[in-house]
Amino acid sequence: MTQAKAHRVSSDPGSLERALEVALAAHAGQELPSGAPYILHPLRIAVHLLARDEQVAAILHDVLEKNDAWTMDKLRAEGFNDSVLEAVDALTRRKGESFLDAVARGAHDLVARAVKRADIVDHIKYFPKSASSNDYPEALLMLLAPESGPMARTLLH
Repeated sequence: MTQAKAHRVSSDPGSLERALEVALAAHAGQELPSGAPYILHPLRIAVHLLARDEQVAAILHDVLEKNDAWTMDKLRAEGFNDSVLEAVDALTRRKGESFLDAVARGAHDLVARAVKRADIVDHIKYFPKSASSNDYPEALLMLLAPESGPMARTLLH
């Protein structure tokens, strides 16, 4: 009988498989409010996106916010391309930044915009009473028409 060896799924830096490995490590032990493993959230988002960079960014979108051991430099060293890195940066909420300000900042990156729309839809379905839930309609409007800027906020108020 042979002994199974632990190995990396992918040696291809920046691949979808490597993103999954990074996210699994970053979210190890983290749980959703339901008690399910946190990794299910980024995976649900990724399966709704078609472009590879969007899928990779979706899997990585909460890594920097949810795990202080991961940095943009560390992700860059993993070989993720600029499109993915820029999207992850655009999706990462800054300390003290409101939800809507973070959405507005990220709405100008095409990959981040697609991921954030899917992220909000996932939150509406699985976390309808989250702290930002009242802001979801406004956020989706900003993501659908990012050039509207402040006008999106006045349309809903």
